[in-house]
Amino acid sequence: MGQSDANNGFLRAARDGNLDEVIRFIKDGVHVNACSQNGLSALHMASKEGRVSIIRELLKCGASVAVTTKSGNTPLHVAALAGQEEMVRLLVQADANVNIQGPNGFTPLYMAAQGNHVTVVKCLLASGADQGIATEDGFTPLAVARQQGHDKVVALLLENSAGGETPLSAPGVTNDGCKSAEHGSSVAQSSSALASSKRSWASRLGRWLRNKKT
Repeated sequence: MGQSDANNGFLRAARDGNLDEVIRFIKDGVHVNACSQNGLSALHMASKEGRVSIIRELLKCGASVAVTTKSGNTPLHVAALAGQEEMVRLLVQADANVNIQGPNGFTPLYMAAQGNHVTVVKCLLASGADQGIATEDGFTPLAVARQQGHDKVVALLLENSAGGETPLSAPGVTNDGCKSAEHGSSVAQSSSALASSKRSWASRLGRWLRNKKT
């Protein structure tokens, strides 16, 4: 079996939760951080699918929690977006950066808030996630949660914010989503920026899902 085939087999085993095969491939010399053409590692795939035993084995064998896909997502981004609370806990315990920013400036907390994954949001906040970090378009986890009607996530973010307040968006944007007068912008412009950010991410996610099979 060539190295490329071995790497692909290893990644499939991680994705499918086949622990014996994962161990065999590693023993046979496949690097634990081997990636697909899109930069997806075994840790990314196991995180997406919620493969606890695979994650534990990969971490034990030295898998990097900082490895990114070509689009800039870490395994923690993937786990948060997928709502995989146990995967998030394991990655954080392995010193994954909870505030790392991926595509468009999205943090794991932003992705969890966007996906309405309440328990993941709670886990990330307890692990030191900063809900004040905004995307490149200036929107915070609270902004996207409120915009999408995720009331439980909104309540959780407000409950855990310093002094009971947290910004909806970057400086110059008021808590009703409007830019302040001195910035000369409107609610429509803010909403348009958020919608554009969501469409961009949705497009990236769609490509990732189409290509995640090795």
